[in-house]
Amino acid sequence: MAKVYILTSGAYSDYRIEAVKLDKDQAETLERIHTDWIIEEYDTDDIKILEKYRYYVSVGDNGAVYANIPYFERPDMVLNHPRYYKAWEWRHNGHWEVYVEAKDAEHAKKIGFDLIAQAKYRKQIDEAERKEE
Repeated sequence: MAKVYILTSGAYSDYRIEAVKLDKDQAETLERIHTDWIIEEYDTDDIKILEKYRYYVSVGDNGAVYANIPYFERPDMVLNHPRYYKAWEWRHNGHWEVYVEAKDAEHAKKIGFDLIAQAKYRKQIDEAERKEE
């Protein structure tokens, strides 16, 4: 039975895959070099295919949330890159949008909320630093 060695780091929202190896010796070498990485070993026969779809997630300043599989491919679509849009004349609030890959709409909303929260925090830090200048 074939094995796959997944090197990970972090926990919870900071958890991420750093590398994937089919050779155990290579995985152990990387683990020695990167002391914060951990090897997770899986049998390839046990790996199930998880279908993921691209979702458009929008979170309005007014709290409205929307997640759907986009019916269009925008040329400027970048996965996991939140953007903020100011209000239009017919709309009282602005909104954040992000494209993510997820297994369903609820999963997409969670990923989208996390990415947008990080982007909002970075935006607040940038604005605070500009005010100090």
